[in-house]
Order: sequence, then structure tokens, then C-alpha cells
Amino acid sequence: MSPFVDRLLIPFDKLLAAPLVWRVVDATIMRFAKGLRRRRNQVRIQQLTRALTAAGRVQAGPFAGLRYARFESACSTLLPKLLGTYEQELAPALNQVLAQRYDQIIDVGCAEGYYAVGLALRFPGVPVLACDINPVALELCRLNAEANQVSSQLVLRAAITPDELARECQNRRCLIVCDCEGWERDLFSAIDP
Repeated sequence: MSPFVDRLLIPFDKLLAAPLVWRVVDATIMRFAKGLRRRRNQVRIQQLTRALTAAGRVQAGPFAGLRYARFESACSTLLPKLLGTYEQELAPALNQVLAQRYDQIIDVGCAEGYYAVGLALRFPGVPVLACDINPVALELCRLNAEANQVSSQLVLRAAITPDELARECQNRRCLIVCDCEGWERDLFSAIDP
């Protein structure tokens, strides 16, 4: 602090040393400052959200450029997907997957199509079977496929049985992406390792 301010505060030394004064300061000024910081962060998040919404595209990651038809996601949050950080812990495995060739891609539990549409973009011409029991998710997946001009690659289905999955993969090099909330064990029961 400057010497001038120090001289001005000398008459208040006893008051400034009183614990009651600091409890009042903590309860008011500090709370106000914390509230301002919280509000600043909310405003920054809103600005980022508006920018991402305007872009409507995944900004980074394996599916950078993937366009969302609506600012909407099914069964997970959208912001990490648009940022390109969604399930970032899978990046090393996904990079290996993206380096391969496939005859068929099957996404069970496709939600709005982040993986189904993203993989269709990364593997032009490879058929993608996208399954989800949620009709809203399937509609969003359809819209996102249209927005990315990969509709002709995608087949949308509400469900797939273990036998159907086995038939789809028979004599084909298939990539199966699966997030079906615990049904995986039953689903893969008909596939020979």
C-alpha cells in the first residue's frame, strides 16, 4: 500500500484489527467479489456457447468439422462434443481405429450420431448402421447425417438383436461402437470371437 493510504488508515488501526470487522468484510465484500467472479465465468461460458452454437461444428478432435443440425444432444452433454474434447480419454484407441479399414461400421446406442456421423465422415463410402432405442436420438442422428451429407451411408434402426449383429458382421471387417447401457454382454453373445 502507498504511504499516503497508510497515513490515512492510522486512525482506523484498532477498528481494522477487530475480528468482528473482518467477519463483516468477509460476509459482504468478499462474498460480493466471489459473486462477481462466478458471474464473470457464467458470462464467459455463455459467450463460448453462443460462439459454438453459431459455428454449429465440432471444433477439434477426431471429428473436427462435424456439423450439428441443432444445438441438441441425446443422452450426454453437447458442449464437450462441439469443443472436440468429448471422451478425450479414448483418443489413443480412437486414433488406432481411424487408421484401419472397414467394410461396415455399426454404432449401437448412437444417440444423436456423434460417432455414427463422425465415422461416416472419416470413412467415406463405408456403410454405417446406427441403432438407438430412443426415437428422439434417432431423429437427431438423421438430421446430423443430412447436415453432413452422409445420409446415403447411414441406415438408422431402433434396435439390433445379437443374431442380427452377428449376421451384419459375418465375413466383414466391422467396426462396432457400442454404448448401450449395460446390454453389451447380451448383445455380443452371438458373435464368435
